[in-house]
Amino acid sequence: MMGQRAKQFIILFLLVFFSFIFWLSLATLLPNLSWDLTPQLISVFVSAFVFTVLWAVVLALFERLSSVVGAWAVVSYGGVAWFQSHVFIIAASLLFFFGIIGFLRARSEMRNTLHGGLWRPLRKGVPIVITFFIVVVASAAYLKAPSSTLTLEEIIPKKFFETALFYTEPVIQSVDPDFARDKTLEEYLKNKILRKAPNASEVEIGLLVRETIRERQEVFGSSLSADQVLSDVLYRGSINFLNRTVVVVNDYLPIAFAFALFVSLRVLAFPFCWLSILIAIAVLKIFRRFGIVGLREIPANVVLYTFTNKI
Repeated sequence: MMGQRAKQFIILFLLVFFSFIFWLSLATLLPNLSWDLTPQLISVFVSAFVFTVLWAVVLALFERLSSVVGAWAVVSYGGVAWFQSHVFIIAASLLFFFGIIGFLRARSEMRNTLHGGLWRPLRKGVPIVITFFIVVVASAAYLKAPSSTLTLEEIIPKKFFETALFYTEPVIQSVDPDFARDKTLEEYLKNKILRKAPNASEVEIGLLVRETIRERQEVFGSSLSADQVLSDVLYRGSINFLNRTVVVVNDYLPIAFAFALFVSLRVLAFPFCWLSILIAIAVLKIFRRFGIVGLREIPANVVLYTFTNKI
């Protein structure tokens, strides 16, 4: 039979191992940041998810901070091997410090929770660690994705733009009935011209279309052709407009990118956090069924207010 120390060692080893996979995948992804790097993205997501589940298991099973602090230090500062900067070290220190706080909060709640409930204690320790893990990721993005490698096409991929346009198309059509994302620019302009001048000849329409395209080129700052679809016209025009705007603050783009990444990941962390807690609870129940873990009762000092007979 495997003893408690061996089981604890396995859990902590897996925690450190998946944190290593996470840092390695992140260090590979960030210098060549692109949504096309699917294997690296999957590796980052899967390792982060498994790590979070393992951290929840640690919160539930480990009673002493001294048993965890060494492994947690390796997890927190492991990324320094790839991201060597005082900014990252500060972020890693925050992760280490608030991870300890999360552990103590979870264990304190565990002692005050009746019948071995896990949901409330894990809520005390998992979200805070996820938040500061995102802080560390944002600091790594700031360091490894300098302004020279960041382009708006990478930050806003065309397929993401087209997906957003697909869902907003009905709203746009309520304002502009002639709009359709897969319609060519020539077809769109012809429909607009015919609405205003139904009796216009083909020659007049052709001249107006060419003149309008020339005017739109000056506004969008990009070359347009009559056979371009509207989704491509809007994407190219938006990117060119943003490039002209961002060039003034190009030196601050890494900071802006890191902040935007933090906000985006923190929003996505809500379902990520709850799902990882649910998976961890399911894993612990499976462990209990197979006798890997068990329940241990401790005396609880429960104090209640009640009426007295004195007055």
